[in-house]
Amino acid sequence: MCALLVLATFAIFAPTLGFDFVNIDDGLYVTENAQVKQGLSPANLLDAFAPHIGHWHPLTWLSYMLDASVFGARAAGFHFTNLLLHLANVALLFFILNRATGQLWPSAIVAALFAWHPLHVEPVAWISSRKDVLSTFFLFATLGAYIRYVRQPSRKNYLLVALLFGLGLMAKPMLITLPVLLLLLDYWPLMRLTVTGDTSASRRLSGLVWEKLPLFGLAAVSSGLTYWAARSWGAVGETSLTYPLTTCISVALTGYSAYLLKTVWPVGLTAYYVHPGTTLPWWAPMLSFLLLATVTGLVFRLRRAAPSLLVGWSWFVVTLLPVAGFIQIGRHWIADRYAYVPLVGLFILFAWKFLPVLSRPRFRLVALSAAVCLLGALAFLSAIQVSHWRNSETLWRHALSVTSRNHLAHGNLGAYLARQGRFDEAIPELEAAIILNPTYIPPRYNLGIVMLKLGRYAEAARHFTDVVRLRPYDADAYYYLGAAQEMLSQGQDEAMANYMNALRIRPDHALAREGLDRLRGAIALSDQSKPPAR
Repeated sequence: MCALLVLATFAIFAPTLGFDFVNIDDGLYVTENAQVKQGLSPANLLDAFAPHIGHWHPLTWLSYMLDASVFGARAAGFHFTNLLLHLANVALLFFILNRATGQLWPSAIVAALFAWHPLHVEPVAWISSRKDVLSTFFLFATLGAYIRYVRQPSRKNYLLVALLFGLGLMAKPMLITLPVLLLLLDYWPLMRLTVTGDTSASRRLSGLVWEKLPLFGLAAVSSGLTYWAARSWGAVGETSLTYPLTTCISVALTGYSAYLLKTVWPVGLTAYYVHPGTTLPWWAPMLSFLLLATVTGLVFRLRRAAPSLLVGWSWFVVTLLPVAGFIQIGRHWIADRYAYVPLVGLFILFAWKFLPVLSRPRFRLVALSAAVCLLGALAFLSAIQVSHWRNSETLWRHALSVTSRNHLAHGNLGAYLARQGRFDEAIPELEAAIILNPTYIPPRYNLGIVMLKLGRYAEAARHFTDVVRLRPYDADAYYYLGAAQEMLSQGQDEAMANYMNALRIRPDHALAREGLDRLRGAIALSDQSKPPAR
């Protein structure tokens, strides 16, 4: 069974081995990251434990460095590692559920849904989503170690649980909810909350919580490091300072419904979902809250007859909390990669509710046929979704076909076309991105570069003037503004001032130094050629 799951999953995702890097974070993580491209070294090993790009996930950085050491700069090597981790996660999930419950078919159904659901394409096909597949590997490994600890209690087995959990947090801090997952497993299928003798349920629960205090402590430390890294990068508060708390709560609640909808109807998936901000209708979060409350109340009422329903639903709600958007991080709303772990809970809910139907002879053939059709449809949709990640152009053209007013899709498609030298196609995309989001800097920056290359220096200067106004600490923007002004007959003084601004921010900016020296030399020659004053 495990071999079939792994082989089928490999067949769906194997095309990624021929895909390129994409221009959404792959530059930050790999292609333009000097340390990663150097590979593993003692200095880089230590530097991996510092915060980078608003995150503290040293294990993820080390995995990228290892790939660079083994595969060099080839995208295929990085894609191979992502795929290998996904295959390992599928096998681990199957073995963990089968070992914990002793039920083969529901465990296989959950593993297949996890392996082939289209929402899980992004963490595998996107190299920058390495932290999702890597952290999930350690999450499942921690669950397996915990089952072993429950059945063979010892200090060594508990330390193994803590070690694997710590490694998972070093890959992605979204795993902070794992101690709660362990409590859910205690309830079902491990049945550690069952009342025995004169021990009450509350006393058993308090004992199990106490047992996990060291793990909660690790989660608290990881949360602190994550918040510090995000604040240092400026990721936290980028939109929460603009939107009130009520808006953040409304958007987060509506996001839960969006994930549920995309789980049952996985179409229109894309790499970037624009944050709705204050444009949400008032009834959307209200309906979402009513849905969440109704399902929660229903599974709680059925907890004794079907404990798997409560565990599966709670798994989904709890593991999505850190990235639901109550604390807004970045500009996006929801993300397919965020559903990688939470959807396991919904799959558990479905599979164990589906099991009684399979056990009835009269419905078995129909149920099996429905399961095969469902899994086949999901695999087909995943294969299509995988194809959109071939390169930046296919990714963003698909995004524009399934979303509206997507400034990032327009901007990134324009940036890709500009790098290909397709300026006539790039300019309309970059201009559309600026119109949709005037404060979004990258399309202005890229449009300024395009204008410089086309010799339209006045337009380039105008765009870089806007860039330095929005981002006054960008040395490169000052340099390009100076370069555009230098080519204008009346802009020599302004060019010198902007070259000096670039050097003030970054004294080692070689191009700005060359430009400044060139202008000073031209001014000196001009002074020498002037006739002496009488």
